[in-house]
Amino acid sequence: DPSTPDPSTPEAKTVAAILHRYDHLGCLNAVMRKTTKMGLRSKWHHFKSGRTQGGNPFSRGQIYALLRNPIYIGKIRHKTNVWDGQHEAIIDSELWDRVQARLQAALVELLAEPANQAELRAELVRMARTYSGYGTDNKLHPGAANPIIIGTALAVAVNELGDGFVDHLLQLLPGSTDAVVRGRILGAIGRTRNPDKAAEIRELVFSVELRDNEIYSILFPQAFMEETRDATWQWFQQNIDRILKRVPEHRWGRMTAVGGAFCSAEKRAEVETFFGK
Repeated sequence: DPSTPDPSTPEAKTVAAILHRYDHLGCLNAVMRKTTKMGLRSKWHHFKSGRTQGGNPFSRGQIYALLRNPIYIGKIRHKTNVWDGQHEAIIDSELWDRVQARLQAALVELLAEPANQAELRAELVRMARTYSGYGTDNKLHPGAANPIIIGTALAVAVNELGDGFVDHLLQLLPGSTDAVVRGRILGAIGRTRNPDKAAEIRELVFSVELRDNEIYSILFPQAFMEETRDATWQWFQQNIDRILKRVPEHRWGRMTAVGGAFCSAEKRAEVETFFGK
């Protein structure tokens, strides 16, 4: 079948590159920018009429469709069913599964946060309570939650249940050495929108209980949320010397992301001036 991918073609290498980029970045817009920078282009199609199509940078929609197409793991989709194909897979199933998990997590976050679906948020709060033992035994229960979406569930619970749940997560943090678990907890804590609690949370950056690479889980959500963006930027400027002491020098470049959420020309100029010092 000429429509099925050949692992030896440039198209197959392009597909694999895009899936690997999404597996690494977890963001469609970031993948779109990266693939454009890499010079990747969509497949050329030549029609009998003489018309040609393709050869363009990948759009966000094209990338999403590619990421969801099971043809690349040797399968064929027909309506809602997926069948084994007769062609060879061009990516391995482990990469495919990781990408599908990230897409699922992104969809749940979209529906829970910007779309603010009440029923979904209630279910995520229930999951977060059970996972963290909130109001019961105050112990983590990893098997009680979907690992793909528990991070989103904890973040939603932080803003639905308030400061009491944030304090509960803070008490659980020292008891875990698992980087994934700690990342989930800190990522959720970093989504605190209450101004007073957010100010307290930002000071965790200087805590000896946090590993050097964990401070981003606090800094970046605080810098990008509209409710905390300005306060975080002001705090960041006032504490830049202390912050840099917590970060290996080769990672200082990541700090510029803290000022990357502003859209106005005036604010962007302020950010550029600060980092240009």
